[in-house]
Amino acid sequence: IELYVSGQHGYWASLRIEPDLISWINEAQKEDSEIWTIVENLNKQVEFRLDDD
Repeated sequence: IELYVSGQHGYWASLRIEPDLISWINEAQKEDSEIWTIVENLNKQVEFRLDDD
């Protein structure tokens, strides 16, 4: 956030709000199909077994 103050009592002359880094990354990854495949598989249970060899 950038805030420019002018005058004795102060007032907002300009205010600019930009997304943070995490928001930029999330926006950039929306179209990444590989990431969404991983996310969709996160909650799936993986089956495995341990043999006594």
